[in-house]
Amino acid sequence: MFREAIDHSDIIVCTGGLGPTADDLTRQAIADTIGVELALDEESLARIRSMFVRRKREMPERNVIQAVFPTGSRPIPNPHGTAPGIDRRVERVGRTTCRLFALPGIPAEMRERWEQTVSPALQEMTGGRRVIRHHQIKCFGVGESDLEQMLPDIIARGRQPSVGITVHKAIPTFSRNAR
Repeated sequence: MFREAIDHSDIIVCTGGLGPTADDLTRQAIADTIGVELALDEESLARIRSMFVRRKREMPERNVIQAVFPTGSRPIPNPHGTAPGIDRRVERVGRTTCRLFALPGIPAEMRERWEQTVSPALQEMTGGRRVIRHHQIKCFGVGESDLEQMLPDIIARGRQPSVGITVHKAIPTFSRNAR
């Protein structure tokens, strides 16, 4: 999935899989996909160790993996949990760089990392705030193909804003996305 996303997207944000257990595979999957080794970040390890000390708990050796990142990554510190996020730029031949963010899966930790790290980085990358607006118009008593015949210019491919027709519970929905 990372390979596919890197090929098709300039920005990738994923959550979860950064914990210490054997099923937490995000860091290794990123490293494998971009062809780099994993490397220990001593500063992240010190933060994780200090969190266990503050909680008066012994740190299981397995938690060291949470301080390991794909080479060339920038750790995203997580002051409320033991799973730092990952910020990694991925070079693509003949194309712009892809920016990959992996955030902790715990919702409160993920949201805070999003608000304090990823969102500002995205605003910097895009030159400011951009909003995608989505509107729906529910159409009763008309089928999807009939609706398309009634609105051919509005539904044309490549039109901005983009417009599509979707049937949900047998009710055609006219959707418009505007940037």
